[in-house]
Amino acid sequence: MQERKTYKIFAIFALTLTVLINVDTYAQVVHFPDPNLRNVVARDLGVDPDRITVAALRPLTRIDAVFREIESLEGLQHATN
Repeated sequence: MQERKTYKIFAIFALTLTVLINVDTYAQVVHFPDPNLRNVVARDLGVDPDRITVAALRPLTRIDAVFREIESLEGLQHATN
């Protein structure tokens, strides 16, 4: 009986930890070193350029960045859609 109770406690702990890690990851602000890319992504998402999060990038499937003088794509690795 004690073993079953220990298993339940462990399962609840693991689930709670997983949820907390996912919440923290999605709330993480993404760093775009290239200000031109940051502004294009923010404009296309309709968010503040300083508040682009992993969660905000989820619906991003394309960006309109023609003639924007973008030098680095760093940060787009978080756009996984």
